[in-house]
This record gives sequence, C-alpha cells and structure tokens, in this order.
Amino acid sequence: MKEYESPMGSNVSILHPKEQDKLITGEMQKRYRSGVGSLIYLVKHTRPNLSNSVRELAKVLDSATEAHLKFLVRAIKYTLDTKKYALQMKPSTNTTEEWKLEAYCDSDYSGDRDNQLSTTGYIIHVLGVPVAWKSRVQRSVTLSSTEAEYVAVSEVCTEILFIKQVLEFLGVKIAYPIVVNIDNIGSIYLAKNETMG
Repeated sequence: MKEYESPMGSNVSILHPKEQDKLITGEMQKRYRSGVGSLIYLVKHTRPNLSNSVRELAKVLDSATEAHLKFLVRAIKYTLDTKKYALQMKPSTNTTEEWKLEAYCDSDYSGDRDNQLSTTGYIIHVLGVPVAWKSRVQRSVTLSSTEAEYVAVSEVCTEILFIKQVLEFLGVKIAYPIVVNIDNIGSIYLAKNETMG
C-alpha cells in the first residue's frame, strides 16, 4: 500500500461550533451531510487513510460552519487527486502455508478538544492485505499517553481475536505470534507484564 498522508493533516480536530458561530444554510447542510456520507462509503470499502478525517467531519453533521465545509471540500479534493491509489489485495505468501496476521495501532492523548477524549486508530493485515481498520474516539478519558495507547492496544487485540476465530472456523492455519506494532514503551511494558491485571 502506498504511503500518503491524511487530507486534513495528522493533528486536526474539528470543534463543535460555539453559539456565536454562523452555521451554513439548510441546503448546504444537506450537501455537507451528503459529502460526508460519500466519504464514509469510501472509508468502509477502500480508503482507510481517510478514516480519521471523515470521523472528524462526521462530528458536526447537524451544525456545520463555513470552516467545516472548507475541510470537507479539502477532503473531497484530496480523494479525487489520489483516486488512482488503491488497496492491493495480493497476499504476500503462499496461501497453503500458515497465514500471518499483523496489526498497527496508535493513539493520541486527549486529542478531542471538546471533551478531552483520546483517539484510537488501527489497521490489521492478513497476509499483508488490510482487512480491518478503524479510527474512533475512546469511550473514556485516559490520564496519560501510556494509558491511551494501552486502550488502543486492547481494542486492536479484540478485533484480532475475532479475525483469528473466523479464520480458524474456516480451517486456516495461523502463524504465531501475532504481532501488534505500537510506539509507546509504557504500553508495550504493560502488555508484556503478566503480573498486571
């Protein structure tokens, strides 16, 4: 998969409008919702790189401002400019061998400026092919970046267990260990520490 950045940058967080902010007209709100819906369709099927941007845009479906509309247009332009980028569904090994699962996950710390929640993002590969991805706000407030990353790891591990069970039901042999790539030393220590719990 070709590497490319998010259309809104990595640290953009859309704020809910304040009382004094001027909302766009009803017709433009309808177009805004339609545009976000189109992007959600792409995220679900072929464009995991848009996940975080679309999640941010979807926060204000009923109360978008001109700034939100500008972000939407930028995301759509980025999508059109990169329409030749695609997911390659080409397994990296012979399918008669054990299938390799690998995941990448990350989290920010308190990135949602409205409610101080952290955001989790992950992608899971089977034989080098992306099969599951997500970008979402965590359900509870975390007190450190290590805790936020650990919550992200637990979410991706839950999804990995589901995929593993489906593959085992289908009679597929899985290569162990299943590797989860994270970038926080504290959460790696917590995940490996068998006495924690």
